[in-house]
Amino acid sequence: MINVLVCDDSTFMRRAITTMLSSDPKVNVVDTAKNGREAVELAMKHRPDVITLDVEMPEMDGLTALREIMAKCPTSVIMLSSLTTEGSRAAMQALRLGAADVLAKDQSQISTKIMSLQNDLLSRVHALAESKPVRTVPVKRETGTLNFRPGQFDLV
Repeated sequence: MINVLVCDDSTFMRRAITTMLSSDPKVNVVDTAKNGREAVELAMKHRPDVITLDVEMPEMDGLTALREIMAKCPTSVIMLSSLTTEGSRAAMQALRLGAADVLAKDQSQISTKIMSLQNDLLSRVHALAESKPVRTVPVKRETGTLNFRPGQFDLV
């Protein structure tokens, strides 16, 4: 069983995402959160396999929540937001902060085509549940020039 925590400030979206995920008998939505603060608390409480996380939310936005979740209880997180279109600033920032994946929801068609996300979301949830989350640690890069002498690294 794949345990998932759903976090979105929209009641409609929480229900829609829960319905999509619950259509798969191998997926269990353990809880829902309406803001980032709740997402952090519920992530620590339930230790889900995967979290879906919106970006724009009251009290604590999704990127701040992602940072805290990765620090306190690293989990596979799918950022699911209208802001996480491919190559967007929010998507890139989410990936830098440790999100395992990003998926865009189309706000202009939210009421009519939200279920079109179902197959894509479920396949990503399954893929992430099969892998272990990796805690990302910022790496400080040193600047400078590397000097090599001819023959220093001979191939055998």
